[in-house]
Amino acid sequence: ENYVGIPLTMKINEVVISGIFIVDTGYPVSSLTSSVSEIYNLKNVVKQKVRYYTDYGGIGGESASYDFIVDSIQISKFNLSNVNMSFSVDSAGLLSIGEYMGIIGNDILSRFNVLFDFEKQKFYLKPNKNYTIPFVFDRLGFTYVDRCKTKGGWIVTGLTVNSEAEKQGLKIDDKIISVNDIPVAEVLYRTQNEFFMRLKKVKIVVKRGEELKVVSFKLAPLL
Repeated sequence: ENYVGIPLTMKINEVVISGIFIVDTGYPVSSLTSSVSEIYNLKNVVKQKVRYYTDYGGIGGESASYDFIVDSIQISKFNLSNVNMSFSVDSAGLLSIGEYMGIIGNDILSRFNVLFDFEKQKFYLKPNKNYTIPFVFDRLGFTYVDRCKTKGGWIVTGLTVNSEAEKQGLKIDDKIISVNDIPVAEVLYRTQNEFFMRLKKVKIVVKRGEELKVVSFKLAPLL
């Protein structure tokens, strides 16, 4: 019960959703809970969306959601447009039910300098150099974690349904060894997003069990 919650308002088409969102500095994306998605009938309201699934959705394990683009988000006096968001379809776990509306992750928080004053229960935001950078929708179609130091590669943790990555055979738990003939161990963690932004297509070498496989596809925004 030691969450930090902040009031936030978002607009999706003509639907306005307002309430308390949990701040999660360890979560890369932002998401609405499945209970909120049901209340506002988001499966029908959101016309353009893609389904994402993972076997590693935190404590609950398997998790699924729909990724989409929110028209606008307001936090205090700050407004962001065309924001990447997801809504959960989980029946258990942190994103299923709760007294909060969803989670605000680092895709939004990274646009601010953030200060927590726990004693006074204050949360301060100040726009930084990332504030005006437009949101870019996912181009990869998969997620991974960097486990070069412990497992010798990047481990695929989730996939987007009907993405080129999935169509070309990439699977959860594949260990990525190289991208475009560059060993992933040479791509520093802080530069990985920039690394993929420069690419228009990828040739990924993965290790699945004792077998090496090559998965190739073009990169383009999924929405």
